[in-house]
Amino acid sequence: MSISHDKALEYLTGVLDGVPDGDELLQLVELKFIRKESVQNQAKKARYLWLIFHLLETYASTVVYEAATLLTAPTNNPVTVKVAAGKFIELSIKEADSNVKLIVLDHVDQLRRRNKGVSSWKSCECCPALT
Repeated sequence: MSISHDKALEYLTGVLDGVPDGDELLQLVELKFIRKESVQNQAKKARYLWLIFHLLETYASTVVYEAATLLTAPTNNPVTVKVAAGKFIELSIKEADSNVKLIVLDHVDQLRRRNKGVSSWKSCECCPALT
C-alpha cells in the first residue's frame, strides 16, 4: 500500500492540536511520520517539537517511549536529553516487566554515554527501577 506523503503531511498539519488527545495507534503512526520527516530534513523536526513534548505526557507508555526516542534521535541538546532521560526513567519505574525496564534503562545509559555530564544527575533516579 502506498500513502501520499503530501496528503499525510496535510492531514497531520490539520489535526496537529488534537494529536495529544488522540488514539494510541494513531499517535504512533504520527510519530513514525515525524521521524521520517526529520530524517529528510532536521529543520522539520523543530516544527514538530511542540507535539513531541506533548506526547511525552500521554497515558500510553509506548507513545511516551517513542516520543522520547524521537526527541533524542540525532541531538545532544541538554534540555531534550534531560527530558527524555527523565521520561525513560519514569517508564522504567512505572512498568512492571523487567525486560521493559532493561530496554528503557539501556536507552538512559546510551544517552549518558553520548552526552557526558548532561544526564549524570539522573543516575540516582534510576535506583527505584532496579528494585
